[in-house]
Amino acid sequence: MFACAFAQPAPAGALSGDAARGEKLFQACTDCHSLDQNDVGPRHRGVYGRKAGSLPDYNYSEALKSANIGSGASRSCRTLRPSCCPTAASG
Repeated sequence: MFACAFAQPAPAGALSGDAARGEKLFQACTDCHSLDQNDVGPRHRGVYGRKAGSLPDYNYSEALKSANIGSGASRSCRTLRPSCCPTAASG
């Protein structure tokens, strides 16, 4: 749904999608995020299945840590920075 983050590898055939489109959409996220290193924003590797504000080595605000935003980038990106979230504009 939202390609701003690539999750951990899935078994072959478990996911379908357009990897080239996902790679292109992810470029909008790279001003603040990378896959494996914390930057202005936390790293995205493994974002699916992880509660927002829960990486132990990233300094989140208390508001985000207590916001109870579910796992996955789609909800957290649109909630926190809708202007940079490609899904909000492109579906």
